[in-house]
Amino acid sequence: MFSRRVLRIKTMQVLYGYFGGSNENPFKAEKDLIFSVQKSYQLFFYLLKMSIDIVDYAEQKIETAKSKMLPTHLDLNPNTRFIENKIVIVLRNNSTIKTFLNNYPFDWDINQELIKKMYNQLIDNPFYNEYMNADSAGLGDDKKIIQKLYTDIIAENEELSQFLEEQSIYWNDDLEFIISMIVKLISTIRDEEASHLKIPPMFANKEDEFFTKDLLHKTIAQHEDNEKLISNFTKNWDVERIAQLDVLLMEMALVELTEMEEVPVKVTLNEYIELARYYSTEKSWAFINGILDNLIPHLRKEGRINKKGKGMLGETPEQENN
Repeated sequence: MFSRRVLRIKTMQVLYGYFGGSNENPFKAEKDLIFSVQKSYQLFFYLLKMSIDIVDYAEQKIETAKSKMLPTHLDLNPNTRFIENKIVIVLRNNSTIKTFLNNYPFDWDINQELIKKMYNQLIDNPFYNEYMNADSAGLGDDKKIIQKLYTDIIAENEELSQFLEEQSIYWNDDLEFIISMIVKLISTIRDEEASHLKIPPMFANKEDEFFTKDLLHKTIAQHEDNEKLISNFTKNWDVERIAQLDVLLMEMALVELTEMEEVPVKVTLNEYIELARYYSTEKSWAFINGILDNLIPHLRKEGRINKKGKGMLGETPEQENN
């Protein structure tokens, strides 16, 4: 399920704590890493449930209006398009989602006010009114309104971000990429049969799980050697002013460059430059790019970069010069 970029981020976070703390047993660090990925996977299901709870709140509002002492014609004849949304019905009835939520219960009722605020934000949006007042709404329209609920309401809600941070330290940076995964999942729904919706596993395959653990353990094992190597290429810099995270990102990149035959050099460079842009200082990405650009020829000369497998065209110096 999680992309390699997300897995790199999770590994980076655990390694930053590991090297900044008491350097406990590496297998404790691995346990923390897997737990972090598991918590993100839980959040995926909990956020799926949020759209169901918002629809339930809308239905509750309708039923309350019907029970008024003097209900209006509109109260008795409400527009039920949203509460009958076919995408939410698919999510509600999906066996994988139901099983997970049974095993790991989470109820947004602990913050019912948040559900209410999101519903009110939703109904105030022009795209909601357009959806509710259209002559007809098919599966595509149902899909679009739920995707907009996630991208325009849930993802942008600062109160939700704060709530998630309070619930788990592992959810601090998860909201954006979890929402993107949910939107992508919804886009795969082709009919109204819940059984046809395949929920992706936590790791897309065994290779991704191995990659994550391997990156963690080899970065720890090669820490001293790679730190010395980096210091040799940063002699013109004030080492004390180099951000600790920048050094860690370069150490992780070195492990991928020298130890992971299936990961292209350009992929590694691009990934760690992007991580530096997002997580480190304003100038970190350019600094890391420059140091790695100097390190790669050195590593090639020593025969330490050997890439194999499909899609590796241009991964050797001879190919690059062609």
